[in-house]
Amino acid sequence: MTVEYEKTQPLVKEKQIGDQQGAGDLLEKSYLVAMTGPHAGTVFTLQQGEMVAGRTPETDIFLQDHQVSRKHAQFTVLHGETQINDLGSTNGTFVNGKKLSEEVSLSDGDEVQIGATNFRFSIHNPIDGNKLGLNNHGYFETRLQEELDRAARYNRNLSVLMIGPSLDPAEVQKHSALLSQEYPQVVQYLQNIIRTMDLLAHFGKYELELILPETDKTSAIQLAERISNESQFNKDITLSVGIANFPEDGSTADLIIERSRKALKQARASKGSSPVVQHEEEPRRIMLTGQKEIIVRSEKMKELFDVIERISKSNITVLVQGETGVGKEVVAEATHSRSNRSDKPLVCINCAAITETLLESELFGHEKGAFTGADQRKIGLFETAQGGTIFLDEIGEMPLKTQAKLLRVLQEKTIMRIGSNKEISIDVRVVAATNRKLEEQVAQNLFREDLFYRLNAATLTIPPLRERKEEIPYLSKMFVKTCCEENGFHQKTLSPEAMDLLMNFSWPGNIRELKNTIERSVIISEGDTIFKESLSSKLTSEDSMPAMASFADMGSAPGVEGNDTTVVGDMKEVIAAYERDLIINALKKVNWNQTKAADLLNVPRRTLVSKIKKYDIAKD
Repeated sequence: MTVEYEKTQPLVKEKQIGDQQGAGDLLEKSYLVAMTGPHAGTVFTLQQGEMVAGRTPETDIFLQDHQVSRKHAQFTVLHGETQINDLGSTNGTFVNGKKLSEEVSLSDGDEVQIGATNFRFSIHNPIDGNKLGLNNHGYFETRLQEELDRAARYNRNLSVLMIGPSLDPAEVQKHSALLSQEYPQVVQYLQNIIRTMDLLAHFGKYELELILPETDKTSAIQLAERISNESQFNKDITLSVGIANFPEDGSTADLIIERSRKALKQARASKGSSPVVQHEEEPRRIMLTGQKEIIVRSEKMKELFDVIERISKSNITVLVQGETGVGKEVVAEATHSRSNRSDKPLVCINCAAITETLLESELFGHEKGAFTGADQRKIGLFETAQGGTIFLDEIGEMPLKTQAKLLRVLQEKTIMRIGSNKEISIDVRVVAATNRKLEEQVAQNLFREDLFYRLNAATLTIPPLRERKEEIPYLSKMFVKTCCEENGFHQKTLSPEAMDLLMNFSWPGNIRELKNTIERSVIISEGDTIFKESLSSKLTSEDSMPAMASFADMGSAPGVEGNDTTVVGDMKEVIAAYERDLIINALKKVNWNQTKAADLLNVPRRTLVSKIKKYDIAKD
């Protein structure tokens, strides 16, 4: 079933200036689209001749804004060219951020600021459905952010295509007449092949932008290749396409647009050898000790490592928080490797893996005869780490008695071996980590409050993998490469379908779980490609659907007569029947629109489609 969305036109108003002209006279008109400011959403049509913008009603372009002069700026449209000149205004007129000192010609997509309003200059009417039927960029940005929020809420994909002629900026002006003539045909072609749920808009300089909801990377590339192959301005001027995807390339409209623009620029630079370019931002690489390297891709992790850069040079105690498997030890190693102590030891210990007596001995050492079995002196980890860093993992599991001794170490910078009365001065930086909420443990008297405040001098919180899915492709490829090298295999690659499964899984075990999944798939897969069938069954199984909408919105639960009714029988059959009826109720409520039903049930559409096939559900 094809998903159908009602096509929504931008909610803007148009102000006509001058006499109306024929529909074919495209070069004799231009447009000012108010993007931000008091007149946002208004489109002013600039027609042949001179028009004055100002604060008085007598002007051609009336702007009710106290920052605008009575006669502020003049536009001149002549022979398909539009020029702008400041008329000695108090606050000035700006084009692309530069204050005007003389008359200049405007190019499609230029930004014009008059008073508090920012305009985008366009040679094509962004709201005239009788000609091109294109949305404007302001509406595009608003819709894109709405679709991104929806994609994040329902764990779905989204792609943006930026489409334009395969020409350098200097060549665009040279072929301006031809591009203007052919542009409507290119727009018409795209409008004919896209879905109703997609959104096409005019960006500037004969460029178009396209939102593709619920479209993964593979499908976006296929559509982009079709556009590049089937549509062109003429035999010598083809189309280039830049692609950006959610969630890999960001979660905000600004980032997605910026990265699709960058991909389009790369496609043009390829001179036709690669007319379609998927955005691939060069990841940030962080060197650790021992020639190890980690790759940082997501914005959240970039921000985290910016903080690490700032605090690593100091001696401040660091507390690392995060779920199990997020990479707390890697952060500790990064903190050490960026510090002035990087040439000294980094010593790590898991406080949860050792009993209380042995933990004290490991940390502080002991003298010969200090306790049964202490047949010789032992140097503790604090002494071993002298001048360097000690990493105390799972510090929330440390016994209270040991916590008291650790607090003294942090305060006095000395230790005392078990069985000794001699204090030893130490110079060691402490980095501690926990997956527990220490504030709650303090409230329950399971963790010392004074130690918590000592450790909490600088806190680094690592986001879970589900909040930085941009990392998954890079981590997956790295784990595949490492596993192949360790096992003597030829290098393998993940299929697009396998990567989609990895991207859409929630990863409760975070990076550790991802690594284990990848290693298993490398071992059991045959050939050089890892297909989705080689991944863990929990990634491919769709038997567990997320929590669904309450029946308060859809009527009573199927097969349930009241709150006291208990359904008894084969559990799988009961659940299947319950689930089937639940889906049918949802579909009926929204007139069998699968997308709306998926929203109502709070599940991804692809999961709902799979269930419909599984239960052989058909519209009555």
